[in-house]
Amino acid sequence: MTQHDRQTQRRTSEIRVRYRTHSEYITRYSDNISQGGIFIRTLHFLPINTVVPLRVLLPGDEQEIPVIARVAHVIGTDMAAESGRAPGMGLEFLDLAPEGKAVLHDTFVECVDRQDPVTDRSRLKGTRILLVEDEGLVQRKIGSLFMRRGLRIALAGTGAEALTKCIKDPPDLILSDIRMPAMDGWTFLRLVKSRSSLASVPFVFLASALSPHERQKAYELGADDFISKATPPDEILARVERTLLKYRDNPEDMSSRRVLHGDLDLVALPMLLQMLMIEEKTGILRVNNRQCKAEVQVREGKPVSCSLEPFDLVGREAIFELLDWDSGHFEFAADEYDGPDDIRMNVLQLLIEHSRIVDER
Repeated sequence: MTQHDRQTQRRTSEIRVRYRTHSEYITRYSDNISQGGIFIRTLHFLPINTVVPLRVLLPGDEQEIPVIARVAHVIGTDMAAESGRAPGMGLEFLDLAPEGKAVLHDTFVECVDRQDPVTDRSRLKGTRILLVEDEGLVQRKIGSLFMRRGLRIALAGTGAEALTKCIKDPPDLILSDIRMPAMDGWTFLRLVKSRSSLASVPFVFLASALSPHERQKAYELGADDFISKATPPDEILARVERTLLKYRDNPEDMSSRRVLHGDLDLVALPMLLQMLMIEEKTGILRVNNRQCKAEVQVREGKPVSCSLEPFDLVGREAIFELLDWDSGHFEFAADEYDGPDDIRMNVLQLLIEHSRIVDER
């Protein structure tokens, strides 16, 4: 893009994005900022290729990072309902200064350290990581980094070799590539989660790139995180340690780890409901954030009952309120439900009606 193009397309208004909590920034950095952009949830859209001044307000002391950004893509309400994503705009950074990049990265590491202080990380010394990667350079770079932190590393070049090592000696965490010879990462993950002795082992993908569809697939199969190979090494280490500490601090039995679970920051609720619909799942979907919690009964992929506390909302009213959430944690567990259908709409009908309600606000 030429300087003339920038001047003619730039808007005078400025977009300010504020990250109020360390957890929120960790999620957004992992999902978008580390890849050179940012996604803004909004119903006020700018034309694609519009160039705008952007200020990113960091958590804590609220340091501001100025950057010029371009509207790279827009997800309108109709597309959001179809794809299961939140409506908004994806902005591409155009001239983020090197010092700005360094501050964004350093802030991520500091946020992780605030959540997982050194005293907590010391509990991970001796933890055994199985790194499944066929590139020697990546093996050496990641392996040496982890060993300097006091973690033990086992290496495997293929999914088949990794599965054999897992069966002989289950690791504390698996960090795996996706595209490998003989057995790819998808097949390896399925086989790991299908074995009772391995189903509770945390699994993280280390991949060149993952599309939104592949991210949904990874969560569906039981992956805990996915990290780009372009991620700075200390950030890879921080995210792996964060996953390990999450498991250490929230011990669960094997059956509960088989429950579908995740964060709405990465898997939007519309996408989750559509996934349950496609697979015709029957069970209980529990969703919670800091203020309230919801329970949705699903029968053969169709929501039939919903309650939202502490607001005492039920039925469609509760579902539509729940669809406004863009953060929180979800769990889905198989269970039978013989009660009445209080919703009387399928997932697609609910998403279309919710989109209409949002447009009318």
